[in-house]
Amino acid sequence: MKSRASDSGCYQLIIKLPFDRRIRIGALGMISFKAGYYIYTGRAKKNLEKRVQRHLRGDKKKHWHIDYLL
Repeated sequence: MKSRASDSGCYQLIIKLPFDRRIRIGALGMISFKAGYYIYTGRAKKNLEKRVQRHLRGDKKKHWHIDYLL
């Protein structure tokens, strides 16, 4: 029996904000973010590659809080 590589695991997105921003984050309302680097750590129980690709797309329904920052 052949084993297949698991498509699950943890991932990190490194996000650079070149300037201060105020962003509406769903029900949390307006949140201020200082310019700089932010690191988002996530986990996918399955479809890891698709999850990361989704985060990087511009045209997506905002589902997770990080979607508002990307």
